[in-house]
Amino acid sequence: MKLFNKFGIPFTFCMDNWLLSGDFDHQPDPNGELIEAAKLIGWLDVKKAMITGAKSAFSPIIDEAWIDQYSKKLDAVFSTKS
Repeated sequence: MKLFNKFGIPFTFCMDNWLLSGDFDHQPDPNGELIEAAKLIGWLDVKKAMITGAKSAFSPIIDEAWIDQYSKKLDAVFSTKS
């Protein structure tokens, strides 16, 4: 993540694969993972990565208006983390 970010390579976060990354006794913590990522690269770059993921989704409802609303929601969440 740090190297991708350093060299401008687009990336995103994916924490939905419990089969490979956890079980009911060792569940991944997406919020904790994003907080740790922010310590390494900052909230703005975490937000950028999350928007990259949204733009890469296979969903017809994700258009520029949706991305704009998502960005505003992320700003609201991240503003409480500063």
